[in-house]
Amino acid sequence: MFGVHRDLRRQILVTSVSSAALGIAGLAALVAAWWSLLEPPWPLLVFAAASLPISYVGLVITPRWYRHTSRVVASIQPTVATIVLCLEADSDSTSLYASFATSSSIAKAEIERFSLVIPRWRVDSHVGTPIEAKVYRDPSSQRPVAFQIASGLLWCLPYARAV
Repeated sequence: MFGVHRDLRRQILVTSVSSAALGIAGLAALVAAWWSLLEPPWPLLVFAAASLPISYVGLVITPRWYRHTSRVVASIQPTVATIVLCLEADSDSTSLYASFATSSSIAKAEIERFSLVIPRWRVDSHVGTPIEAKVYRDPSSQRPVAFQIASGLLWCLPYARAV
């Protein structure tokens, strides 16, 4: 949790605990397969092969990403842009996206959307209308890592970046 912005600490904690539990279950599946507690052991091996990389992402990659974005927000001068927030809810989950407000986005052309961590504060009043935001960009890729609006920071979900 060191070096992570306070807004993201709860996110990191939940991700780390659930990833650790999944990793333990994956290791237990490997041990059970090794001792052949289930015949055939293939279902256990498949579970372990899927769960261990996923737990690695949650325990290593995600905290590393949010430490990086926290450093970017603390050290980079943001640019000002107009963004539009979109909240999509379906039967499984709710997702928050940001896109830059341009004439092409208003015309429903293909636009780049950035997945965001849903903040703890209410975002409903900002959805669907163009709002001014400070944009913090990753210095190496120039992709946004966070947007600052009047209500607070909106953090982008991790994406693949060159190290």
